[in-house]
Amino acid sequence: MASLSLVELSKRFGSVQAVQPSSIEVQDGEFLVLVGPSGCGKSTLLRMIAGLETASSGRILLDGRDVTDLAPRDRDMAMVFQDYALYPHMSVAENLGFALRMQGLPREQVASRVRDTAELLELGALLERRPRALSGGQRQRVALGRALVRQPSLFLFDEPLSNLDAKLRGDMRLEIRSLQRRTRTTSVYVTHDQVEAMTMADRIVVLRDGRIQQIGRPMEVYQRPANVFVATFIGSPPMNLLPGMAEEHGAALPSRVVLPWPRGRSVRAGTAVTLGIRAEHVLPDDHPGPGFAFRSDVQHVEDHGADTMAVVALAGCRMTVRVPPGRLRAGDRDVGFRLDPEHLHVFAGNDGAAV
Repeated sequence: MASLSLVELSKRFGSVQAVQPSSIEVQDGEFLVLVGPSGCGKSTLLRMIAGLETASSGRILLDGRDVTDLAPRDRDMAMVFQDYALYPHMSVAENLGFALRMQGLPREQVASRVRDTAELLELGALLERRPRALSGGQRQRVALGRALVRQPSLFLFDEPLSNLDAKLRGDMRLEIRSLQRRTRTTSVYVTHDQVEAMTMADRIVVLRDGRIQQIGRPMEVYQRPANVFVATFIGSPPMNLLPGMAEEHGAALPSRVVLPWPRGRSVRAGTAVTLGIRAEHVLPDDHPGPGFAFRSDVQHVEDHGADTMAVVALAGCRMTVRVPPGRLRAGDRDVGFRLDPEHLHVFAGNDGAAV
């Protein structure tokens, strides 16, 4: 196990700044997830940590030791790739033990580590098979085993589940996270899937255009997004956004609908703002009570089994609301809804930062 420190690490490809100077502290035994859309710099950042890309500036410290200029083989890290990267002509046992043999370890030690790793990943019955005789999930476990058998100080994962179907992705998320908790190996995991990030991470780093947007625990990022981008990228469905103009007691939306400020919050009158609210914080309600009430036709409904997503409108702006199954149908007219202003998020209209 080890801690990892990135100090003002950046990467430039010609005139393109792929990763802005970034500083991140990964604690000993932590599972950190880098998440963001395609092209945001997350895989480039991971490859710099691994030594597969040369940093343009900054430092990489592993347990306080500067490894910025070391070759990948000298960094005491193991990487799991998106495409498994298994040798097709080797058996599972040979794939697991390849890196150890290249290190010159004694045959008995290699065999012992391979057996222990195979037992941990439930691969014992597959040791003589070739990769072509394995399912996608079994190949992914072999790829994990090749990293695990080396007993590295740091695990690196580059979108390892993107080639799997939805059910298998869910199963492998659980396997990877359970394995990491048992071994307590510090891990950095890259994904574009915010569900993976939310369900697997101890902490999340949200990236956009090579720049860190927010670092925090999954629910902290979900409940207190730093800006409009994080609010709409983290969470499914994305946070509803409503443009408005600040007034003394609230924000005026289109059609002169005024939403009251959350308690203790105020913005200088005349300032452009964006209000955000999660789907679960807008509920159908035909009865008087606390909160802001409005009425809307139901434009669209998606049944997800355990709950239903319905599209409604407030002041001409579309909103997605989460309701119990069967509660609403597409085409329902003049339905009452209620939202609690205490769940409103306020973002500055100029740069989208949380107010």
